[in-house]
Amino acid sequence: MITRILVCLSLIVFSTPAFAQEVESSKAGEPQAESQAESPIAANLKTVKLEKRIDTEYGKSGFSFRYKTQDSGRHNNYVDVVYESGMMRINNHGGLESRIADLGTEKDIEKAIELVKSAKWSDKLVPPVAGRTYALEIKEYNHKMTALFHVSKVDDKVMEFIWQPDQARQWPIHVKSRGAAGCSGMMVGLVPR
Repeated sequence: MITRILVCLSLIVFSTPAFAQEVESSKAGEPQAESQAESPIAANLKTVKLEKRIDTEYGKSGFSFRYKTQDSGRHNNYVDVVYESGMMRINNHGGLESRIADLGTEKDIEKAIELVKSAKWSDKLVPPVAGRTYALEIKEYNHKMTALFHVSKVDDKVMEFIWQPDQARQWPIHVKSRGAAGCSGMMVGLVPR
């Protein structure tokens, strides 16, 4: 029995067309589908696992789409999404003006891109829902990008999502050229005692 584990999603940077492909995974021991093995797009899909934030530091609870990493030594706390108390938190540092939209369960990338144009945006905390696709518009100063990602798993400890980084595009503000950002405070009542 073939189980679907990845979904068509991509990163859109500066209105560049994105590519995506649904990938299927077969049972353990069975050969991989030929289309998956031959697809350069499928090879670029990345799964990110965010752990519930339990400390004032981000640790493995934050991710930077701009710098394509969860490693705090590489993103210097310039994170775009933090998984905190069952919510996706955006706008985690000064100068960041992000907004997020739930695009529903759409898996076709071209249709998802069309949904972005008429999306209902929010700059608030959003509860992630497994099986749903989200658009995150990241704006910092004069730079803007939109990341599309599909949440594949959510529970009280982790949130996993799938996305496709665009390796040809880089965020124009180099993280090493500016000091580290501070960590946003945890929501009231959630600071561990």
